[in-house]
Amino acid sequence: MRTRRTTSPFRGKPVRAVVPATRQSATADAPDMKEVPMRIAHHTWEFPPTIVGGLGTYSQCITTALADLGHEVHVWSPDQVGWPKTVVPVPHPRVHVRRLPLFDITGVFPHLLNDDLRNWGGYLSDLITFNLQATGETRLTEGLDVIAVQDWLSAIAGLSLAKDRKVPVVFHIHSAEWGRQPGGGGSASVRNFEASMAHHADAIVTVSHAMREDLIAHGWDAGKIHTVWNGVDPKRYRPGIATTAETVALRARYGIPNRVPVILFVGRLVPEKGVLPMIDAVPSVLASNPDAHLVVLGAGQMEGPMRTRIADLGVSGQVHMRAELVSEHERIVHFEMCDVGLADIAWGLNEALSDRDRLATWGANGRARVLAEFTWEIAAKKTAETYRTLLSGTSH
Repeated sequence: MRTRRTTSPFRGKPVRAVVPATRQSATADAPDMKEVPMRIAHHTWEFPPTIVGGLGTYSQCITTALADLGHEVHVWSPDQVGWPKTVVPVPHPRVHVRRLPLFDITGVFPHLLNDDLRNWGGYLSDLITFNLQATGETRLTEGLDVIAVQDWLSAIAGLSLAKDRKVPVVFHIHSAEWGRQPGGGGSASVRNFEASMAHHADAIVTVSHAMREDLIAHGWDAGKIHTVWNGVDPKRYRPGIATTAETVALRARYGIPNRVPVILFVGRLVPEKGVLPMIDAVPSVLASNPDAHLVVLGAGQMEGPMRTRIADLGVSGQVHMRAELVSEHERIVHFEMCDVGLADIAWGLNEALSDRDRLATWGANGRARVLAEFTWEIAAKKTAETYRTLLSGTSH
């Protein structure tokens, strides 16, 4: 494979950029591209068939979208033997997945680690064994153009590979520890992983302008940080995917009458999602919309406290909790059933529900904006543009 030499804008060291005529991954079935396909390493803690939170959904969708653009993506993720299977993997000819076995190294922790890390136990063991294997296999994979590490969970590998100074490393941060743990709590070790990865990465990709400003406010290098919004698959998430019979049956499952307004929350039941304040707001919503119902779909540590709060407030007849992971199609049926998603404040919900015709117009406008700005194809194109600046030397 012939290569030309360019300069990395952050490291000042040569990196490889591929000449189009000899690109191995640009196979006959790849789409036509104005630019050369890249070979991308993607390290992630979650990947189908097990998706627990947003990180797994992101990794699944962005790797597929990058591959649809013609790029070759090599994914390293833990072997998920014994983990719950929540989605059906859809193979892609340009997405190559390595599932790395996890093994127990907790016996060495008392000799090496501080109290914070020792308390992680088997979780830290899994993180270390996954990251070390991902580092070794990535080093042995020839022809990579970019290495993308997802959140602090892949930072051990990212930090090691960044020290090699051979292939640009991009740190994708979807949330920060100080934001996940309100009130300044959380793990000092996780915060250190995030800060160190940000310092050593060639570029940082985050999910919103607000998140970018927050990172800068915490001392991160503004010149490295790029904003790329997450996307959605508008072909799967669109009106009409769920049948009327499915939505009627789902209402019946929850005991919700037809034609009454339904508010939906989908997400992990954890403190950082604000789930207890959500329950506290229910009485004020019911004061203006006495026939409204709230459906909570998700699992997490706050399930017990939420159920207690619901009972204490006397709203169990109109708050329906389903603390489990469901299939993607069943989530879509929930979206089809509801009238409005959860707003930031109860006032917003009352305002939305006060005019159903206006609410429908808002929904149509939101759909139009999604198609214009929030598809996975758009996210993949912007992500690829960020990666390519590291090869062309135009990032700053």
